[in-house]
Amino acid sequence: MAPGGGSSTAGVVLNAANTYLLQAEDFKHICFPVLQCCASRMPLSVLALLNKNAPVSGTDARNRTALHYAYGNQMREVVSALLVQGADPAAQDDYGWLPHQGISDSSTLA
Repeated sequence: MAPGGGSSTAGVVLNAANTYLLQAEDFKHICFPVLQCCASRMPLSVLALLNKNAPVSGTDARNRTALHYAYGNQMREVVSALLVQGADPAAQDDYGWLPHQGISDSSTLA
């Protein structure tokens, strides 16, 4: 709760992200909010999570990182923020793709 009894914007976003995590079928076995928000094209949520120092680690079932999804979804501001937070630009997914190469075939999404 923010001073005065209201909830902070970041707190609301984090609560929404946590609620989404419980409903996400593609990610039911993992819990990486930054990754999930990148994959779900939620740039404002990602930025709020990063502002609260949420970890940028984690991969999906195909070893794609949040950075893979941020590039693939053309979220430039998120890409920059992820790199500042230490995301690995050299991380390859199961198909050998680097994050900056994006995701070329949506049918292979985990």
